[in-house]
Amino acid sequence: MRPADRTPLRTPIAADAIRSVLGGTRMVLLSGVVSVFSGFLLGIAGIAVARNAMPLWLVARAAGITAYLLLTLVTAMGLVLSHNTRARLRPHPSRIRLHLALVVFTLAFTAMHIAVLVLDPYAKVGVLGALLPLGAAYRPVPVTLGLLSLWAGLISGASASLAGRGAGRIWLYLHRLAGSAWLLAWMHAVLTGVDTAALTGMYVFTGLGMLALALWRYLAKDGSVTAALADREAVVVR
Repeated sequence: MRPADRTPLRTPIAADAIRSVLGGTRMVLLSGVVSVFSGFLLGIAGIAVARNAMPLWLVARAAGITAYLLLTLVTAMGLVLSHNTRARLRPHPSRIRLHLALVVFTLAFTAMHIAVLVLDPYAKVGVLGALLPLGAAYRPVPVTLGLLSLWAGLISGASASLAGRGAGRIWLYLHRLAGSAWLLAWMHAVLTGVDTAALTGMYVFTGLGMLALALWRYLAKDGSVTAALADREAVVVR
């Protein structure tokens, strides 16, 4: 048999398939890291709860801090994906899945944060405070900032479903409320939760980091990039 007639023993693997597997692996690993980190924070809260007379308050704070850190990751990822160097390209589905996974984690811990505060008599938030601006008896203005952050975040997340569906740039402008959601959440956290040096440092670090990332993103703004984002087709996520 001539060498040219030999059938190759191995079938070459498509580059797209390799990238898809690696992208999915990164998503799983990062989701696992987020889960472990979230569980670590809740574990610390659980230990403190066993030794404290205000267990619900501690669980609510742990869930709130976790939700804030996850929201920071979500917003930072959105800024990176919309930068000039990436916005003209169709985003890889694995990155969108990762973005959505972080959003789901954020909403879950936010819901836990709100639910526990409503149940905790010490918090003095109640059902009205969780639903209506200035409805809380405890620090009504900071609590209202958190409520507005939740509303802005929900509108921003829902707007993504309009991408590539003939909505023009409307969905893009609504989606940019994510930045307002993060800023309101930061103000809510600073005004209600800065009572230890560790938390103060965390809020300063994340605030400066987000400011630097936003400047990096918006100082490189380009009209063609905005058009590319507005006209982008919806990415199918399976």
